[in-house]
Amino acid sequence: MRRLPPLLTIPIFVLPLILLLSTSPNVPVPAVHANPVPLVSMNPAVNANLNQTSGRISVTVDLANSPNIDWFSISFSYNRSILHGVNINYTSGLFGNNVAVVQECIDGVGVSPNCQAFDGLGVVTLSLFGSTSAVAPPVGQLFQTSFNVTGMGFSQFHIFRAFLHSPLALTPISPAVQDGYFTNNLCGQSLCKPPVVCFTVSPIIPLSTGIASTFNASMSQSSNSGSSSLGIARFSWNWGDGSANTVTTVPPWAVHTFRTPSPISNPFIVALTATDTFGVSWTYAQPIQVVPLVIDLAMKSLSIDQPRVVAGTQIHIGALILNNSTLVESATGVISVGGKSLASEQFNNLAPLVGSALLSATWDTTGLGLGRYVIQASVLPVLGESNLSNNSMNGTIDLIPSPDLQLAASPSSLAIEAGSEGNVTVTLSPFYGFAGTATLAVNSTTSLAGSFSVNPLSLGAGSSVLSILSIGASTDLKPGSYTLLVTAHVGSVARSVSITVRVDVSRTFRSASLTILGLPPVEFWAIMGGIITTVIFGGALVYRRRRRTFYL
Repeated sequence: MRRLPPLLTIPIFVLPLILLLSTSPNVPVPAVHANPVPLVSMNPAVNANLNQTSGRISVTVDLANSPNIDWFSISFSYNRSILHGVNINYTSGLFGNNVAVVQECIDGVGVSPNCQAFDGLGVVTLSLFGSTSAVAPPVGQLFQTSFNVTGMGFSQFHIFRAFLHSPLALTPISPAVQDGYFTNNLCGQSLCKPPVVCFTVSPIIPLSTGIASTFNASMSQSSNSGSSSLGIARFSWNWGDGSANTVTTVPPWAVHTFRTPSPISNPFIVALTATDTFGVSWTYAQPIQVVPLVIDLAMKSLSIDQPRVVAGTQIHIGALILNNSTLVESATGVISVGGKSLASEQFNNLAPLVGSALLSATWDTTGLGLGRYVIQASVLPVLGESNLSNNSMNGTIDLIPSPDLQLAASPSSLAIEAGSEGNVTVTLSPFYGFAGTATLAVNSTTSLAGSFSVNPLSLGAGSSVLSILSIGASTDLKPGSYTLLVTAHVGSVARSVSITVRVDVSRTFRSASLTILGLPPVEFWAIMGGIITTVIFGGALVYRRRRRTFYL
């Protein structure tokens, strides 16, 4: 075994992290035969030699598709009944000899600081930390392990722990892994081959505590006895949660209930070892996240396409149901208004945590009274659900009158003399969202005519507009009462208002040829008025003087 170089030390902040990962019983390991990047693999993947019944073989652990790394920690198992580990060589690896050995163990025996609980018989572990200047490239050999061949049979080299760390990264990564195997034995007429091992999980991951989950390995099959699961003699399930292993034969599935949740970043590793009728075993491992049991259906959102409409409109309503449970759930959604159900539907197999369903309804408001109505969307509680505060949502719809236009005139009656004119204020008032362009018209005649100060008028929702109507009567219009009809046209909508016009005789004399003493009547009477005034004023002065003389 290689020992720690005397002048190389491990930074104090890195050693606790590596030891923590080494001692964790539930470290995250990607599924065997998975193909994402980066990849840690055994090489050669297949070492099959019927004549290799003694002597020594070597396998390497290789890295591919990885970022540059400054340390790694890897453990793999082997069949100690036919192989005995001899030594680990990392000097020919990516780091060379310029490394710190954090952990180096074969069969539970190794270099300081110490081997861990999983470093028992048939386990090889190596954890290396490069020096400050040593950064391994992303492709190449990490280390080599040599074994003495001591018997005949089959050995899987199963990587069950793998961590890589890139410079400046906060946490290590768990790469994909690819196992390998050695065999020097026949299974029937051919060299032994490993079974094809896989399993499915139901319900879907993440699993919930306290809920029985089914692990089905029926797709697994032996490679030595044809493509039939009858070639598998035993399935051994390691649940990764500290509970006892489960061994099954037929049927090829097992039921397990996790009692505690797995750490968020450290899922349980469920490992299935399948052994065929020749005694050849292969292990497939898969990380399984287990979360605390939650049973909760929620009404996520409520949408109403027209919250303020004219009575008689059809309204479209949508409600989104969300499954917050950690289990697959069936949900029944209801949309109602005023206690009357508009829609009710059941949705099955909503996926845990992310499953959703859209409930829709159409509400015909024909014949309903004006006012505000409350729409309620709800999802019915399911067994075991305790949080009901998010099971319903409310919305409102206002039924309003149809858009309307009002036309008014002030004053509504007008008195003018023939030959003069007067003004009336015409007001257009839109209601309930009425809008458009109004064109005004009046039933004028040649003797009684009207014109508008503003025409046409632009109508906006909620604001009134004005126009002054000037009404003129011709001088020859007979006195009397007349009616003018003012009409506003907005598209096909028309509104009218009547204005009563009383025409009086003109109090202004007409110009004529009539004269008095050769003068126009107006001038004649003006002169006569002045003469009469002078005579009266003069007589009054004479009278006052005579009275004053008498008393003297």
